[in-house]
Amino acid sequence: MIYKKTKIICTIGPAVEIEEKIEALITAGMDGARLNFSHGNHEQHLSYINNIRTVCDRLHKMVAIIQDLGGPKIRIGKLENGQLEINKGDKINICADQVIGNHERISTNYSGIINDLKKDHPVLIDDGTLELKVLSNEPDSNCIHCEVVRGGILKENKGLNLPDTDIKLHSLTEKDKKDLEFGLEHNVDFIAMSFVRSADDIYYLRSLIEEKGKKVPIIAKIERREAIDNIDSIIEASDLVMVARGDLGVELSTEEVPVLQKMIIRKCNEKIRPVITATQMLDSMIEQPIPTRAEASDIANAILDGTDCVMLSGETSTGAYPIESVEMMKKIILRTETIKKSSYFQELFVEDSPENTLHTIANSASEIAARLNAKAIICITHTGKTPLLLSNHRPGAQIIAATFNMSVIRYFKLIWGVESLLIKKDEDGREEYNAVLHQIREKIRDHKILNAGDRVIIVSSLPLAEGESANNISVSAI
Repeated sequence: MIYKKTKIICTIGPAVEIEEKIEALITAGMDGARLNFSHGNHEQHLSYINNIRTVCDRLHKMVAIIQDLGGPKIRIGKLENGQLEINKGDKINICADQVIGNHERISTNYSGIINDLKKDHPVLIDDGTLELKVLSNEPDSNCIHCEVVRGGILKENKGLNLPDTDIKLHSLTEKDKKDLEFGLEHNVDFIAMSFVRSADDIYYLRSLIEEKGKKVPIIAKIERREAIDNIDSIIEASDLVMVARGDLGVELSTEEVPVLQKMIIRKCNEKIRPVITATQMLDSMIEQPIPTRAEASDIANAILDGTDCVMLSGETSTGAYPIESVEMMKKIILRTETIKKSSYFQELFVEDSPENTLHTIANSASEIAARLNAKAIICITHTGKTPLLLSNHRPGAQIIAATFNMSVIRYFKLIWGVESLLIKKDEDGREEYNAVLHQIREKIRDHKILNAGDRVIIVSSLPLAEGESANNISVSAI
């Protein structure tokens, strides 16, 4: 069986909320299910969680559940008739008062906009489709006076971006904190933080998680200029990173996004931080059954850049072709992964580092697997550190992480090239090497992951003691 190594995240929404659709997504190749807390309520999201877990139990498969916190998204308020047309040169006021908008003034959910915006600052609406320019700031009237630079149809509740403005909003709103409690209560596997500006935002979220006695990996979404300025410390503080190209392309400029994507992915590869590439990857498939050639190239280039995951948003949550989108993404992944690029990743580890022994073990296992044409590298792990290093070397062989820890199993659902096996200690709680190896072989045969006689490389610590780093490489067969 040919396994894809790049993982697929699907956003769950009305188009795929029932069990039959979720099963079809998993069969098509979904590894992670994203719940977008910018939309829906707790009752809806609990229904999604229950349906995902019910299907996973039935299929004996694992899908990582990702809670994506909405963050401090600034939006315009209600409008007369739900929308209105504005044209270039029109004058319009943005007000902090909650009013029903018309051609003269519109409202926003962020009262601080009056103090933050300055003359000539751009105001982008609906992902930059519409653009206003600040003419004057009138705090006494509680309004900002603007001119329309790029007009069109303005719809209520659309997002509002202020790319040149230092926004005073905290990265976690009160709603986010309530959503976080809900997510932790229902044991989500990952938490994505929107509009991260600095490493302090990540540390603050982690402290809230730890206060609840939980340990959940945090995904830092890179979508603001401040995040780019602080990218190194954000990568260091987070567990995974998401290149959130939608808001990033509005906060900065469209032409900067491809360059920034490559820069962020490269830095994540160097720091051994798994990275997700997201937004508009198969956008045309929201309405069409096949993608554009440019979209296919976009996915392929993200994979060649070194992304661990690619993500679908509206394509699966509300699109007309959700299952077909996942199937198409999988086809593009499999074709792209026939290209060998291991030398690129080996270059990342030529310098000495505090973890040089583990790097050397991972690199050696990858090289031995390539020279012997081994089908897989089996890594017996407690923490998941060694399989993560192996993944970052991008070996041609499949990586199988055999672990006693369920949280490690869930974590690896979003890590490039890693499939996981849950193994058990013996009745006395011991971890005897030969018994563990026998158990791994049986599970591989039962799940038909490999064929009898396939050559494998085994990476482990000897003895198999928790807290011990990998120190042994051996060659074996299934």
